[in-house]
Amino acid sequence: MTAVVTSPSQLPDNEGSNGPEKVNVWTKGLKEALERATREEPKVRTSEIVEHLRLITGNEDKPVIIWQKEERGSLTLAFERKGDLLKLLEDRDFLEALGNAETYVALGIVKLEELKDNDFELNERLRAWVSYNKRHSNEDVKEFNVLVLDLDYKGKFEEESLEKLAEFLAFLEENDIDFNFAFSGGGFHLYVTLLNPVKPNDWRKYQERFIALGKEFGLPADERIKDPARVMRLIGTINWKYEWPKPTFWIKDGALPVSTSVIEEVLPPLDTIRGSKNGIAVKGRHQPLRRLDNTRILELVQIVKPFYKPGHRHEIVKDLLGVMIKAGIEKESARRVIELLAEDDEEKSERLYQVDYHYEKRQGVNLCGLKCLREELLKIKKEDGLDDEEAAKQVGEVLNTIKRILGIARGSGVAWLRRRQGKAVRSVTTGREGVYVINNQGEARLITSAIPKEVKLIKILPEGLPLNLGLYYSVRLEVKGKELELVGTLEDVANNLKQLSFLDDKEAFKRLIEEMAEEEVETWYAVGPWLVEGKLLLARETGYRPRWRFVHKWEPELEGDIELGLEVVRRFVEGYKDHEVPAFALSFYPALALAYEIRKELSYLPHLVIEGKRGGGKSTIAEFLALLNNVEPDAALPRTEYETQKALAQAKLLLVLDEAHNMDERALKELHRAATNVVMAEKSGPTVQGVYLNLRGVVMTANEGLRIGLDSEDKFVRLYLSAEYGIDVEKARGFTPDSMDLERIKAVKTVGLKVLEKFAKLFEERKRELKGLPRRRKVLELLELGYQAWRELYEEYGLEPFPKPDFEGLTESAVGRESFDYRQAFYSFIRRVLDKEIKELELYVYDKEALDWPTGIQGYPPSCVAFEENGAVMFVEGNDVCLFANKNFFEEVNNWIRKRYGENVALLSVTRWLEELGALKKRREQRSKVKLCGSIKKGYKVKLDLEPTSLFIISLKLKEEEVGAEELAELLN
Repeated sequence: MTAVVTSPSQLPDNEGSNGPEKVNVWTKGLKEALERATREEPKVRTSEIVEHLRLITGNEDKPVIIWQKEERGSLTLAFERKGDLLKLLEDRDFLEALGNAETYVALGIVKLEELKDNDFELNERLRAWVSYNKRHSNEDVKEFNVLVLDLDYKGKFEEESLEKLAEFLAFLEENDIDFNFAFSGGGFHLYVTLLNPVKPNDWRKYQERFIALGKEFGLPADERIKDPARVMRLIGTINWKYEWPKPTFWIKDGALPVSTSVIEEVLPPLDTIRGSKNGIAVKGRHQPLRRLDNTRILELVQIVKPFYKPGHRHEIVKDLLGVMIKAGIEKESARRVIELLAEDDEEKSERLYQVDYHYEKRQGVNLCGLKCLREELLKIKKEDGLDDEEAAKQVGEVLNTIKRILGIARGSGVAWLRRRQGKAVRSVTTGREGVYVINNQGEARLITSAIPKEVKLIKILPEGLPLNLGLYYSVRLEVKGKELELVGTLEDVANNLKQLSFLDDKEAFKRLIEEMAEEEVETWYAVGPWLVEGKLLLARETGYRPRWRFVHKWEPELEGDIELGLEVVRRFVEGYKDHEVPAFALSFYPALALAYEIRKELSYLPHLVIEGKRGGGKSTIAEFLALLNNVEPDAALPRTEYETQKALAQAKLLLVLDEAHNMDERALKELHRAATNVVMAEKSGPTVQGVYLNLRGVVMTANEGLRIGLDSEDKFVRLYLSAEYGIDVEKARGFTPDSMDLERIKAVKTVGLKVLEKFAKLFEERKRELKGLPRRRKVLELLELGYQAWRELYEEYGLEPFPKPDFEGLTESAVGRESFDYRQAFYSFIRRVLDKEIKELELYVYDKEALDWPTGIQGYPPSCVAFEENGAVMFVEGNDVCLFANKNFFEEVNNWIRKRYGENVALLSVTRWLEELGALKKRREQRSKVKLCGSIKKGYKVKLDLEPTSLFIISLKLKEEEVGAEELAELLN
């Protein structure tokens, strides 16, 4: 493969060339690469893909994961050997599939055995393990062969940005770090191949430092590329993210592996990029402290001494101690600094007392640190007569020196943007009017009138959430005299500010915010009970507060009388004439309350719908479940996809929707999707930005006639509660949410948490076993676990539990699915369509070749017309007779069965139909792509128990219109 740019170190006349020459060569090469990107046709390039796989696997035949993402879902292909994937690259259809969607490759080498046990099934044709809408996790990754930078320029390549990148590439070469470098469509990807593989924990640290190195050069390095399960765009495929498809290709390839010892020499130390996270006590977790040598102590005293003036001394000492405590400096070193600083101070003993007080009694709690030290130093400089801009510049230089001495990286209101020979020649700083960029002549340019006041780096709990947030910031700003808080990634904060105020240099502003982040604060993604490593943890408050979220606090009730609560639960069940419906709902409650964890592990959890006419008490059951979870039922039904996404991401508490038969079809469709997904959306913009996780189990009540489509039936568990067998109002009085006293309400809330603790342990023991079960079986097993949790809690307190319901019976209709021969009914329907008894549909039979209609032919072929009009066609494939049908066809089958066999026969979803007809276990694996009139039509492929010979005769005679109903029936029989 020929690279667009020849590395400067490889040029014939490069002997003795200096840095600027290398930078010029790279700048020119980058521009040539961008010109190539505009000329070349976006297409799949096999040689580029092979080179990418070489990097990922370290040139060995190791496992490889390919991940494709489309609007309707995602597909993961796990290959046991790279060689299996290389063979597939010779298949033209496979290459076409790679080019038709966003295609990514996993950075790490996976432990394939873990995937085989985790909803991945073998596809023999592809020789790969396949899963739909599920990816590998961090725990599945074994090792890494590469370090990588994802430089996302959003398709906008400015001269200054390219110069910074060229400086970085030249820097790597000067330090003997070889690399592969690619154009990714909207930016660049840089790979360094490691001489020896590294484990995930070590890789995280190397990645964090490598990204920080890129940041030092002012590059837009994506900070999220530290997750072991991370995937990167597969170079050689097509980037579809932008308005027009873009090619991806290697600019420099063939890099040799690099030893980690060589890389170590250029990477910044980990403690200098993690700032105040190291060397301090955070929430009771002790971190080791660092000693300052005499040279650093004297240097620190020398830089602070000019500011140590009467009227400011107390604040200087306090703020400086805050800085040293947060930087992890030991007490004796800090004491020596203050002792030298205050040697001529008549209140020296008081200053030394502050050291003891803050280190031993307060232990650094609520000390302000760099932010307050900066404010104090600015006051002193302004008292000396300096204007705002000059004061900010001088104080910024002092703080940068202090940070260097103490080995910290964040907290000041100044950051360098470019440096030469270790000195900043361009910087960004805050001032009285806003944020300024200062060049090497000292000239200041205002880039925004927003003034950052406080920046906190936020770590979102629990770890392992699929947030793709990278580093997350809370930024308090003053904009036009008003204070506001922007929360999100650096990119989110900058984009939102740009919409609220002017912002001329987004990258400079991001660099300043990154530098000002003074401390890391841990916060939960949302309030509610979380299942973390088998333990139930209660999140009472969240700091993740995008503007669409309004639920920020939750007060779990831990002090209720558990025996009383269990008695109330049992009496509530007995208050219904049919005990089984409330008992069923209570058994499903633990799974619904931990819906996020269930869906994450099992890729599926349906919603609960309680149906029936008014007066049966269905809303009372829903309200009781909400009381167990200490949450109020939602007052308004979501109407749109976005409102549904927002409702599901508000809190990790039940979402209770009353009168759900009034829901908009768009919201119901989004609930359909929610049953199998944990991430509903990722959005940007000042009011909607954020990651919308699907946290909540949904409980719905509805009058008869909830509009759930055929394809959604397995996404809802439907209970029917008639008024005749519903609540006995008098018997239930005092045990329903609206008739309980406060003591009983408190007791029920506590019991709701206790049963979750029991369920969490049971689920942790059984989750691996549950993964491989069919969906309906998963639901039944979760119900069994839920009831077992209740029973164990009752037995612990020596009480009799409420009666166990018939889970199997309640999930089937009056005519059980096992007692009705659906297979026979389906073939009966096919025969009646073919013999024209059912006149609304027509089924035509084609040779397989008639379906593979070539791309580019004008007009619709008969097969396409037949499929679109009737929802199905039949064809012969080898010795098999197959039906290719969409979900509309199966709805017609259901409608006919209802008319012929009566209303009591339960309808089947598409999934259940495929199971009945002997198709593969997973619905999505039945989808067969058939080319009709140059496009791809989606449907379900089912092999039928019919003879090919008969079908060919039927097909021919149908076309010639020479066969009647009797002859058709005879041929089929």
